Amino acid sequence: PLDAGAIRLLGRMDQWYGGASVAVLATGLLRAIYGAKGADFYFEAWPIYVKIGLFIAVAIISIKPTLTYIQWRRALDHDAAWQVPAEEHRRVRRLVMTEIHLASLIQVFAVIMSRGLGS
Repeated sequence: PLDAGAIRLLGRMDQWYGGASVAVLATGLLRAIYGAKGADFYFEAWPIYVKIGLFIAVAIISIKPTLTYIQWRRALDHDAAWQVPAEEHRRVRRLVMTEIHLASLIQVFAVIMSRGLGS
């Protein structure tokens, strides 16, 4: 079971994760546009579009856990004895695991692209 400290930590970690995602997106776009290989290298290869699609999928899936962490924190603020329902915990955990697996595929397509296999 998640205690109050763990729930608050999840919220902070989720904020850091969101910030890191924005930084990854910004640096990736800057590299694609201003990098040594040029924008044509990236945007003429199909793996970039798979990476973008995976990134968007992860972002969409992450909305539900983020909103749930906020709900959990608010519930704790109103009732210190409140506990996370087991089914809700399982559902959010499943979504986070899906995010992690999809995010790991982004790296696979980055390697494919960097090796020039998607041209």
